[in-house]
Amino acid sequence: MMGLVLGSPAGAGTDVSGVVRDARNRPMRDARVSLMRVDIGPPASPGGKPVKTLVELDTVRTAATGAFRFAGVSNGRYQLLIARDRNWMIADGLVIDGSPLGSIALVLDNRTRLITLAVKRLPAA
Repeated sequence: MMGLVLGSPAGAGTDVSGVVRDARNRPMRDARVSLMRVDIGPPASPGGKPVKTLVELDTVRTAATGAFRFAGVSNGRYQLLIARDRNWMIADGLVIDGSPLGSIALVLDNRTRLITLAVKRLPAA
């Protein structure tokens, strides 16, 4: 399981941090967490689907506690790629818009590959 805590805006962006855990709820040391911006462009041809482009912005390794952090993430749409050994998962639907965010939990095992995040917005303080 990966618990992801999305921080509140700070200066030039929002801090995104969390803890990666395995299916037995143990911290996953040295897991790779990549933050990828999702750019949506116009369709390649008339009547076609919009073109989705991923831009990898940063990759970090988790600490012994499973913790990771991305500082100063700009407003926009993102995906997280979480990987360790043969286990990997893409978490889609992360939207940073400067408003305070709640937390989410993800399960990282060898069965789940793609999930869509639904992050609760918190009332402004």
